[in-house]
Amino acid sequence: MASPIRVRIDRAQADRVAQQHGDRLVTLAMVRTHSRASVTAPVDTGNLRALHRMNKRVGKRRVVGQVISDANYSMAVHNGARAHVIRARRAKALRFEQGGRIVYRSSVNHPGVRARPWLAQALASECRPLGFRVTGLPAGVI
Repeated sequence: MASPIRVRIDRAQADRVAQQHGDRLVTLAMVRTHSRASVTAPVDTGNLRALHRMNKRVGKRRVVGQVISDANYSMAVHNGARAHVIRARRAKALRFEQGGRIVYRSSVNHPGVRARPWLAQALASECRPLGFRVTGLPAGVI
């Protein structure tokens, strides 16, 4: 006849072990995603590539890691932008160079840009192999 077995789990110790493991795993995922994002970011001036940073918060029962692009135009590049009109706000006209000549206009039509989701692609390609479930990605991302 089988004898009953009693198991006692030290909840605080189990939380500490899980937190340590989670902290290491999230840090690894952040570093890999940051590296991949820095390499695959679209480059024109280099600001988008240079302005990535990492942030991590550790709580009692969860670890949250972030890779952030601080360029003020990063959302427009990552998610794309629709065609729109740009109007002069602080002055009477916009000043720009076109065909070697300086041109003044009160408004111009911006053609929009297609999405280039380098951060989402870096996240998916680096975190899935580590066992993370990645959801909510834009269409067309792995």
